[in-house]
Amino acid sequence: MGKIIVDDTFDTSGLDSNQKIDIPELFKVIDATYLMNRDGQYTSDQRAEFLTKGDRLLEQATQIVKVYFEKGVEEIKTANKEIKKTKNSINQSLLDIEKTADTIEQLGTLINSLSAVINLLP
Repeated sequence: MGKIIVDDTFDTSGLDSNQKIDIPELFKVIDATYLMNRDGQYTSDQRAEFLTKGDRLLEQATQIVKVYFEKGVEEIKTANKEIKKTKNSINQSLLDIEKTADTIEQLGTLINSLSAVINLLP
């Protein structure tokens, strides 16, 4: 299922980009959720959602940060696509507060996509 990278000698040159979650982009999303949690323009319920979802994403990221997957390429493609969609949704929400509910929903979709990837771990 998953291959955990534990040493510096592992050669990643033969791996497809679809075998790894886009961790740098995921951490940008996580960082944005924490910033939005502290932004007074959002309601207290919205800020609580950003904190809860940010915490969940951080927990998921720590589970998959060092993993290259041998199987589950479709799940990984979907998760990486959801990371990009979520980042775009966050950017839209920052420009237009009316898009906040869409962003919170997109964060939930991303969490579900990452859960599908985590389920591939042995």
